[in-house]
Amino acid sequence: MINVLTPDLFRAARAMLNLTQQELAKEAGLERRVVARLESTQENVKIEQSVHLKKTYERLGIEFTLGSDSFGPGLRWKRPPRGDG
Repeated sequence: MINVLTPDLFRAARAMLNLTQQELAKEAGLERRVVARLESTQENVKIEQSVHLKKTYERLGIEFTLGSDSFGPGLRWKRPPRGDG
């Protein structure tokens, strides 16, 4: 199984929401340094923190998609962002 909880996807999800690391950390109930670590490496991270951050993104409207033979893992809005109808 492909790990969809990668630093690149965590950074992209935060960018989709237009949040700073500090804002996201507050929303997720994590320290900013934890968010920074999850966005920069897959080494020495706790799976529980990765899953918690993923659930926070999902609560905020981001869906993580699995990769396939044709495409890698990605992100999409669960629903259109506010203000787009």
